[in-house]
Amino acid sequence: MTSLLQTDVYACALVLWELLWRCKDIWPPNEPPVYRVAFDNMVPRDPRLGHMYPVVVRDRRRPDTPAAIQKHRGSSNLSGLAELWSFITDMWEHEPEGRTTAACTADRLRRLRQTLNPAGVADP
Repeated sequence: MTSLLQTDVYACALVLWELLWRCKDIWPPNEPPVYRVAFDNMVPRDPRLGHMYPVVVRDRRRPDTPAAIQKHRGSSNLSGLAELWSFITDMWEHEPEGRTTAACTADRLRRLRQTLNPAGVADP
């Protein structure tokens, strides 16, 4: 059962990765790049298990880091973004037992949200 839960954590990391790629606030000038599918530069457009297995399991590859995150690593004005990226990488650790749990991830995301928005102000 734990392995299945950790697979869900990995899948959640991929969803967060996609959200980051589409988040216009981190891309100058507020324009995200064209939509990308995870691993799009590593496997065919319509991959099968035989394409994904060597990339993800054998070679332990993960989707590309968005350029906006690479560019701003260590920048204090995007520290929340760097922290979110750290959560994502913890969630897709190769060994399922090494991944953060869903409960831990939810707690980390709640704390990050409180840090970035302490008054609980709703976004426009």
